[in-house]
Amino acid sequence: MVLVSFKCYGHPNVTSKHKSTLEFTTESDLTLRGDCILGINTTMNLVNLPVEVKNIIREKECRIKLTLGVNGLIEEIEGNGHPDLLLSDTTAFIVRKSDFLCPRTLMINANKIANDISNEIRSIMRNPNSVMEITLQVESGMTDTSKQA
Repeated sequence: MVLVSFKCYGHPNVTSKHKSTLEFTTESDLTLRGDCILGINTTMNLVNLPVEVKNIIREKECRIKLTLGVNGLIEEIEGNGHPDLLLSDTTAFIVRKSDFLCPRTLMINANKIANDISNEIRSIMRNPNSVMEITLQVESGMTDTSKQA
C-alpha cells in the first residue's frame, strides 16, 4: 500500500452535484458549469503522481481509496485502477462511477461521486478559505504466489 497526501481549496461556485463523476482541479477559478468539481487549486495532478503510485494504479486488481477531510469531516471514496489508465493530465483528476477511461481519469467504478458527497462538506467547500486534505491510498491487488504454504 502506498499513500500520497495533498490539498485542494474551496470556491463559491462549488456545487458538486454531478451524477457520474467527481473532479479536483489545479485551476484557480470555477464556473457553475463545473458541477462535478469539489476543490480547486489542488496541489497534485496526475502527471506529478509518483511513478510507484502510477504503476500500482495500472495493475489489473488495484484498489484505490481517496480520503477527503475538511473541518473535521471525513468522506471516503473507493474504486479501481486499470491497466489502460493514462494518468497524464496536468489540470484535473476525475473519479468515475463508470469504467470510462481518459487522460484525466484517476479511478473507475467508484462507490461515490460528486452528488454522493455530504451536503455539509459541499457547503464547507463553497468557502474559498476552506482547505481540504486529500489522501490517495493505492493498494496492489496482486498476490504473491511464489510463497507456498
